[in-house]
Amino acid sequence: MYKLTAFFKTFQIEFFLFFFIQIALKLYLLTISDIDSISFLNYITIFSYGFLYDLVAFGWILLVLSLTALIWLPQEESIIFKILRFFVFFTFIFIIFLTTTSEIIFWYEFKSRFNFIAVDYLVYTDEVIKNLMQSYAFIEIIIGLSIGSLITAIVLFKFLKTTIKNNKLLPFAILVLLNFISYFVVNNELVNSNNRYINEISKNGLYSLFSAYFHNDLSYEQFYLTLDESTRFSILQSKLKQNFHDGSISRSIKSNAKEKKHNIVIITVESLSADFLNAFGNKLNITPYLDGLKSKSVFFTNMYATGTRTVYGLAAITLSMPPIPGNSIVRRLGNEDMFSLGLVLKAKGYHNQFIYGGFGYFDNMNYFFQNNGYQIIDRADFKSEEVTFSNAWGVCDEDLLNKVIKEIDILHEKSLPFFQMIMTTSNHRPFTFPAGKIDLPMQRRESAVKYTDYAIGKFLEEAKNKPWFDNTIFVIIADHAASSCGKIALDPNKHRIPLFLYAPKILTPKIINSLSSQIDLAPTLLGILDMEYKTKFYGFDLMKENPKRAFISNYREMGYIEDDNMVILSPTKQKKFFIKNDDGQFITIDKEDKNLLKAAISYFQTATNWRLYSKKH
Repeated sequence: MYKLTAFFKTFQIEFFLFFFIQIALKLYLLTISDIDSISFLNYITIFSYGFLYDLVAFGWILLVLSLTALIWLPQEESIIFKILRFFVFFTFIFIIFLTTTSEIIFWYEFKSRFNFIAVDYLVYTDEVIKNLMQSYAFIEIIIGLSIGSLITAIVLFKFLKTTIKNNKLLPFAILVLLNFISYFVVNNELVNSNNRYINEISKNGLYSLFSAYFHNDLSYEQFYLTLDESTRFSILQSKLKQNFHDGSISRSIKSNAKEKKHNIVIITVESLSADFLNAFGNKLNITPYLDGLKSKSVFFTNMYATGTRTVYGLAAITLSMPPIPGNSIVRRLGNEDMFSLGLVLKAKGYHNQFIYGGFGYFDNMNYFFQNNGYQIIDRADFKSEEVTFSNAWGVCDEDLLNKVIKEIDILHEKSLPFFQMIMTTSNHRPFTFPAGKIDLPMQRRESAVKYTDYAIGKFLEEAKNKPWFDNTIFVIIADHAASSCGKIALDPNKHRIPLFLYAPKILTPKIINSLSSQIDLAPTLLGILDMEYKTKFYGFDLMKENPKRAFISNYREMGYIEDDNMVILSPTKQKKFFIKNDDGQFITIDKEDKNLLKAAISYFQTATNWRLYSKKH
């Protein structure tokens, strides 16, 4: 017992330092979070669950540290031992300081502990490191953390105990066993209060990061509420107002008018929240062109993004499917030959292009679009003279849209009807763009929004002089909102986005206020073209129908909205109901709406069988 105690005392300085930093971090996150009031019980929740998560996280850190206790040289007082011991101690401190700093930066951006987004970003280290270097004083931060870690290590090193010389294997084996047990007993969803900030602050960032890594694909049937197949299909048929055939959600779309061959250009704008526009109450005048476009377009005021990442928005727009838990379909295996907007248009003779200002290997975008009938044009296809400005995420929006015009000119000369999916990047941190274009400084979200607005305006004004303009429908929609996190796990007000359909010679301007989703865009466009086709889309033609529903999600919570009511489905088969109050905020209610719940399950459970129901064949 003495040897066991002595073994763990070897790392008591690391233990106290780790927990001191975690407590300080929780207190800091509390001060910068939008929490109206916090009770004594909330503090108990945060620090009791926080201690548990911190203990589990430190257990895995200790496992790594204790490996050193198995390999130290026999002479533990030698110079070599002391150098190695100091190096390990310094590295431990530096990693803790670095992750704590990273957590604070991540919290400012996403109002969350490390999660699925952080895991995704770690895969793309090149873009992420460039983004950090362009957004922050990255080198200075690393130098500062290194100096701080070195000073801390020097001050505390003299208090470290040396390891015991014998029987190190037994305590190490016990530690392995405890960590093994914690893996199955503890999960990242233990805290389940009504305030999302409380839940997030209670967690440990390192634990959350690895939890997200190992649980980024969630089995719907295992983790969420379900319905039997006949029930969910029956409900879905009633919602989509058509009978299915072929044993899937297939059905036929008919038209009484002659099919049209209008060109389609979809500009998917990075992080364009509805809140940025004057039409939704913004007073900063950062979208002057889009605000002016409202009266010239079919403008949708009650549109919602399905997710919190670009790939979720691209999947919703192209596949017309509700969101699914875990990875977006864009990033999953087996996503080739999907039934998509591109597939329908390609069958009608259209030339499809996916045009992106960055490198499309990011988030698997190139693979997805290339294997679903699109020609890929990304950063690698820009000639040096076509690039006037670029940052970590790609060329500036002006360069991107200039490239779009060149590509359209080529297709027009070949008399090919075209469909373009364009993905912008400028409204993304580090929020940098060419100087002298707008009257706001760089590296601010509002500035990037105004620059993107400027670039879109410049593009459309130039397009007006082109012979293909009169026969083209321009779509402006966001991939997702700028900040989708709120006080509740899924806040609809944080998912609201604008949608413009601009075609002066084709569409009569009007405002549509019906509740709708990104998944409604594809059938709406095909409806404007009066196309007849066999569909597997979940969306509605918004020019003819009012779906009165929307979908929102992050990688684990799935939200379904009908009018002023919402249900959120979460792992471990949880459900929560909400209603919109007079202030437009969604608040929790105890009363269950069984019809709302069944509709949500029918949509989400069916969508998770996308390989079965939404493949081309």
